Amino acid sequence: MARKAEFSINGLSVMAELKKVDRKKIYGWSTIEVFDQNGSKCKLAGLAEGQYVMPSGSSALVSLNAKGEAVSKSTLVGVDSDGKKVEKVPSIYDQKVILREATVDEYLSMAVKSVYQLQIDENKEALLSRS
Repeated sequence: MARKAEFSINGLSVMAELKKVDRKKIYGWSTIEVFDQNGSKCKLAGLAEGQYVMPSGSSALVSLNAKGEAVSKSTLVGVDSDGKKVEKVPSIYDQKVILREATVDEYLSMAVKSVYQLQIDENKEALLSRS
């Protein structure tokens, strides 16, 4: 079972599972196929360290320390532009999210990177009747 976040609006609380909406479902997609002179389909590859050809999907991001050793993400510490430690922001799953109406300026200045669908099982009708 997926984790659920708690949302509160005007005193009504609902628990919801968050499901990321695939951009392809919103905008559609297209693909470009490239073929060589023999008619064989070409595959995307990248260069690693400027000299190794790496087929698509064959590499992953790794954090390295000054010695070039792999470091676990859980041991990393966030810092600001002055090098001072910053506190972690709590997860949406660790606290109730209080929803409020946004101003027109707030709405228009949002930078939306992802869209999530809320899967609500209980109090859905009560929430919809308040809109």
